[in-house]
Amino acid sequence: AAAPTYYRAGPSYGPIEARSSAPVTASPSRPPAPPSAPGSAAGTWLEEIRFGLLAHSVGPINEHYETGLDVNPELLFRSPVFLRPILAPLPTIGATINTAGDTSIFYAGLTWRADFLERFTASFFFGGAIHDGALEDDKLGTRHAFGCRVLFREGLDLGVKLDQTYAVSLYLDHVSHGGLCAAVNQGNDNFGLRLHRRL
Repeated sequence: AAAPTYYRAGPSYGPIEARSSAPVTASPSRPPAPPSAPGSAAGTWLEEIRFGLLAHSVGPINEHYETGLDVNPELLFRSPVFLRPILAPLPTIGATINTAGDTSIFYAGLTWRADFLERFTASFFFGGAIHDGALEDDKLGTRHAFGCRVLFREGLDLGVKLDQTYAVSLYLDHVSHGGLCAAVNQGNDNFGLRLHRRL
């Protein structure tokens, strides 16, 4: 082996150190780290998931011909830039699926959401809906006569945040055509509880 070479280290002339005069062999390079996995696609466009159980046809506006429990899944998407001038509502799709064989409704629209007093949250939905119920009054008092297949839909949530992710709310919705497309317009209201999960 080559004899070690002695020298004084640094401009301050500290203690003598010994280094081998043998050529230095570069350590093998490590393979590059794999790229971090991108976040799920849903994380980039999905803002919130809501799920509710609603009493069908119990609200203050509609006739009370129909019954049953409605299952209410709903997805809220991140607000795109072009909606900022109208307070950045969240594009929304969902359904109220009746478990007793009465009217089920599928809807899409916009949700305006606001948090207040740290623990509370409220939101208002406005959009359109399509249903599988009756259009004409059968005079039997068993089904709502909606008059039109496509309706307006409004919804109102008032909730309490359990933490930064989850909230529970009271929810009321209403569908009707507002007298724009037919003489008959019995509409429908639902009322119930919903669980929110923010992503």
